[in-house]
Formats: sequence, structure tokens, C-alpha cells
Amino acid sequence: PPPQVALVFPNNDPVAFMVAFYGCLLAEVVPVPIEVPLSRKDAGSQQIGFLLGSCGVTVALTSDACHKGLPKSATGEIPQFKGWPKLLWFVTESKHLSKPPRDWFPHIKDANNDTAYIEYKTCKDGSVLGVTVTRIALLTHCQALTQSCSYTEAETVVNVLDFKKDVGLWNGILTV
Repeated sequence: PPPQVALVFPNNDPVAFMVAFYGCLLAEVVPVPIEVPLSRKDAGSQQIGFLLGSCGVTVALTSDACHKGLPKSATGEIPQFKGWPKLLWFVTESKHLSKPPRDWFPHIKDANNDTAYIEYKTCKDGSVLGVTVTRIALLTHCQALTQSCSYTEAETVVNVLDFKKDVGLWNGILTV
């Protein structure tokens, strides 16, 4: 399976999340959007850690502001959160990245049954369940939403839902 990467972005930064999400799709890396961990021992965060571990996630992408706000050890390193796999953290702002060559064009992969992204659901008992969404399901769902909502090009949409999952992701990031 393709590599999977955690997307750790705060709720007040949809643009950075969107760039990272689409960057993962273009790079054929499977994004796993999660909530920003608040403390090393947060019980809900432990369930997310189990999901990341079971998905084989070893890399986390985040924004500069989010990275600065994460808990740090005495040495300034982000500690391993309880129940989480060891992660290598990357900040996605352009000042931390090199520019691609002028002649670079992304390879656009056909819609197929490969995994596009993994979303999580919290069950009634508090456990976390990973939901795999394929590339063909993503495209089909976006087309259905565009038609049923009569979205048109250059239309403005206001999204007040969580843009990292569920209906907020579909209507706020993927379909428009």
C-alpha cells in the first residue's frame, strides 16, 4: 500500500490543510486527517494514536503555527504522545520546502480503487474506527454532490462544519 501520513492542522487554518491534503493526493500518499493533540496523555488522543499505528503512519504534516503550539520536551522536541507511534514532524509552509523544477508537472492518477484517504469515526464506546475512501469513491461522491447541490464554477460556498472530515470535508474542500 502507499505510504500514509497524518495531517495535523488546527481548525482555524483550512487553507494549509487543503494544500497538504491535495499535495498528498498528487504525491500518491494517503492522508489521514486528525485533530491536533492537546496533551501527551489525552484519552481521545490515545485512540487516534492507535489508528495511526495500525495505518503504519510514521510522518505528520502540520503548519508552522500548529507545530509551535504542540507540547514540547525540555529539549524542544515534540514528545511521543501516549499510544501514538513515533512520528517525524514536517512543517508544510513554503519557507521550509524547496521549490520544484520549472518543468515539473504532477502525475494525475486515474480514479481507481486505490485508497485516496483515511478518515476516522469515533464509535459510541469511544473507540476510533478508520474509514478508507477510494479514489473512485471520492470522485463519484464529489460529482454527485456537485450535481445535487447545483454547484457551479466560481461559486462561493460558506462551510461552518469541520473541514477535516465528514460532510465538512466533502462540501468545504473536495467538491467546491
